[in-house]
Amino acid sequence: MNDWQFPSVIDVLWRNPRRSADEIRARADEQLRRLLVHAGEHVPLYRNLWKKHGFDPRGVRTAQDLCAAPMVDKNAIVEAGDDAVDSRLAGQPLDTMSTSGTSGRSITIRRVPKEMRLTRRSYLRSLMLVGGRPWHRTLTMASTWLAKKKGVIMSLIARAQYIHPKTPIDEQIRLLHETRAQYLIGQTGGLYLLAAELLRRGETFPLRIVGPTGATLMPMMRQAMRDAFKAEPRDLYGAVELGTVSWQCRHGSYHVDADRMVVEIVDEKGRPVPMGSAGQVVCTSLYGYTMPLIRYKLLDVASMLPGKCPCGLPFPMMGPVQGRINDFLPTPRGELVSPHYLYHVFDHAGSHPVKEWRIIQHAVDRMTYEYVPETSFDPKALEHGMNVIRERFGPELKLEVRQVESVPMTPNGKRTCIVSELKPDDFGGMRPWDRRAAAGMSADLALTSE
Repeated sequence: MNDWQFPSVIDVLWRNPRRSADEIRARADEQLRRLLVHAGEHVPLYRNLWKKHGFDPRGVRTAQDLCAAPMVDKNAIVEAGDDAVDSRLAGQPLDTMSTSGTSGRSITIRRVPKEMRLTRRSYLRSLMLVGGRPWHRTLTMASTWLAKKKGVIMSLIARAQYIHPKTPIDEQIRLLHETRAQYLIGQTGGLYLLAAELLRRGETFPLRIVGPTGATLMPMMRQAMRDAFKAEPRDLYGAVELGTVSWQCRHGSYHVDADRMVVEIVDEKGRPVPMGSAGQVVCTSLYGYTMPLIRYKLLDVASMLPGKCPCGLPFPMMGPVQGRINDFLPTPRGELVSPHYLYHVFDHAGSHPVKEWRIIQHAVDRMTYEYVPETSFDPKALEHGMNVIRERFGPELKLEVRQVESVPMTPNGKRTCIVSELKPDDFGGMRPWDRRAAAGMSADLALTSE
């Protein structure tokens, strides 16, 4: 729309990293006010929600005032349907991208090309600020939608190839050598398994940059990538629906993309927690006009940090994400399967047939897949996904598929898609992957992550 304003490529890649922190905050607050007025006037979801809660978007002057607004989550966006989109765009073609469903329900985000370009530029900036350049050879382990979303300029200069997370590991190693990759970016679990396999074979593959994303980067994962790829992993924290939220600089600090994102750390009622304290991550995408995400809960746990990073960048710092500790699942053959594999079983099914799900591993050769069907349930798509699981875990696997009314939450109020009932005594006192995972957990998280 003509009244939509976006930062230029020069702003994103050059000017904003050189502005002062105060200038970035002032510009972000101005854009926040613009976005809130837009959402209140043109997006029925927010107009109705804010009226119900007595929230006046015109009363917000800075990001600190946002705590007066109600939060939204993935379910609210999905259930709102077209009411979550700018009503002036009804019937117009839009770019779409779907999340993998790590919190249970998949969500399809709709964007205009300018919004997609801004997200890509932000992602590119996070790599450039640690030494990356678009013309360097890049191999990205990504879901299907990302491989199709190149901009015109990036298509001309970028030397990137994509590899699906379900590609056999022998093929992944072959592509590393064939492409002579300099960067390896992609899902944390997948990159870890690739690094572990290289080390098992007694091999290394030196890289300029390793950029894991999509799950908690535990110390043992970081060490395996460091050993296999001879580079310090630069963690990228984000979400499909938001793009990059924060990323690690050369000094290891996580910097928030504060020129295009407001990040709040709040308690269970949406109130800000003190600086340095852990809380829930809530994000507002400042330039998401088509389908605004305002005070959007990510179901992750992290903290904001005070001070300024030695790297000199003006972007505020946050601590690493502490929540969503994902377990790898063993197969009857003794292999470990990344949770990301299970998040993508419907990638080529034609539709995502479930709104909530969890998989319970009762034994190495016995699992139950529980699901709540989506409104437009497709039994063929469900069977496709179940066959993908059977193929990965092998013919010994006994897989029960069960429809349920709802997927239960854990006692501490979190929804867990991966549940393991394997007993430590079956593995000499502690499952080997739990031993490695525990090294990267705080004591509190270790007690509540079952």
